[in-house]
Amino acid sequence: MFIHFEKTISHIWIIFFSFILLSNFILSFIFIFTFILLISKIHLPEKGASMQILFIVTLILFSGFLLVSHKNVKSEKEFTVAGRGLSASGVSFVIIGTLVGGASTIGTVQLAYTFGLAAWIFTLFSGIACLVLGLFFSKLLREEEVITVSELIGNRFGNKVQKYSSFLGSFGVYIHIVAQFLAAMSIIQTVFSFGRFTSMFAVFVLILIFVVSGGIVSSSYVGRIKVYLLYSLMLLGAFIALLKQHGLVSLIELIPNKNMLSLFSYGKSKAIGDMFSMVIGVLSTQTYLQAIFSAKDVKTAKKGAFLSAALIPPIGIFGIIIGIYMRIHYPELAHNTTLVFPYFIKTYFHPIIAAIFMAGLTIIIVGTASGLTLGVTTNMYIDILKDGLLKRFKVKEVLKLKLIAFIVLASSMAIVLLGLDSRILDWSYLSMGIRGSAVFVPLFMILLIKDKNLLSKLSFIVWLSPVAYLIIALITRH
Repeated sequence: MFIHFEKTISHIWIIFFSFILLSNFILSFIFIFTFILLISKIHLPEKGASMQILFIVTLILFSGFLLVSHKNVKSEKEFTVAGRGLSASGVSFVIIGTLVGGASTIGTVQLAYTFGLAAWIFTLFSGIACLVLGLFFSKLLREEEVITVSELIGNRFGNKVQKYSSFLGSFGVYIHIVAQFLAAMSIIQTVFSFGRFTSMFAVFVLILIFVVSGGIVSSSYVGRIKVYLLYSLMLLGAFIALLKQHGLVSLIELIPNKNMLSLFSYGKSKAIGDMFSMVIGVLSTQTYLQAIFSAKDVKTAKKGAFLSAALIPPIGIFGIIIGIYMRIHYPELAHNTTLVFPYFIKTYFHPIIAAIFMAGLTIIIVGTASGLTLGVTTNMYIDILKDGLLKRFKVKEVLKLKLIAFIVLASSMAIVLLGLDSRILDWSYLSMGIRGSAVFVPLFMILLIKDKNLLSKLSFIVWLSPVAYLIIALITRH
């Protein structure tokens, strides 16, 4: 079985590289064929087969529709900033489509299962960060007419700082992509009982489909669907948990540890550090800021940020209710808490509804991973590779971007393959902190200081900030 699967993987690699060189029409067909080929080589157990088949069909239909819908994205500008024509809702959908994923759903339920209300930190402070983005940073970012935030930093601090900031910011996003891999893999494992490697590769193929299908336009489209899916899934899940528990009061009364009702239940210094990391991380992540760059104008950019600030925090509350409910009734899941939310869906929803929601949750997480991959891809291409290594290759710019996206994803998959497992939100918070120290610090300095000569003299702060953050993170987490 394993040998046949290895041959299947080899065939898929060949198909993918052929795809890089072919037209968009053939590209779309090959991607859909690739995913069907991967699934067809894996034998489904009889028990729950209908749920598994429905899950696969839902993913294939959505992935195929996504590819066909955005096959006309042909230029670098369309791929990276949607021709700077996104509406307020489009901006919001890009932000939500990337920011709200495995950490906000599976990760929140997972952390709530262990620590309770502290799991709200991720979504609550994501919303606060979006509010700050709209109030203070949108005007600066949109008026600069740049594609990457590192470009803006480079315009003030110089080319070396731009590359340094871009590299470290991208490294921070790599870590968050790993978190999405872990979250999506937990769903695949729950639905199919697959092993780690098979689940990981299936997730890899899905993310790749999403990210190359249309760049930032695709991220906005996925984000729109994610908002509907998220609120339907999380609200219905919280309602079922409260109904089964006979209300919120009963849920609170049966909490194993009353300390779980505190935002600081896993440690005050660590919680404050995570709050800080969330705000500065959101304000320094390429994909979220790329949404602002893609807006029609400053006013539209602000409205998009404010809409995101309103929509994100409630999702965390719904996840906390589910997580605490599962802690009360299923303490045996403590050995693998990443499976808590998928197990809840599989247990409390009708198999058909569960399959659709499982597929929807996978789409939510994969959409986040694809948005993050797009951010890294844009940074690496615009800031480092466009006028360097890739300059000599005479192929379309979009193909170069898609090739970088493949390499970015393969690198993230390698980290998962090495077994560097952890709690999903731990990866996410560390990711936010690294991004913030490398990008937010210089961005904040640009916002406050208009004198370019003074900024140049203070560039040493930009160089030292990431080092200082890592030292503080190590001290507070151990």
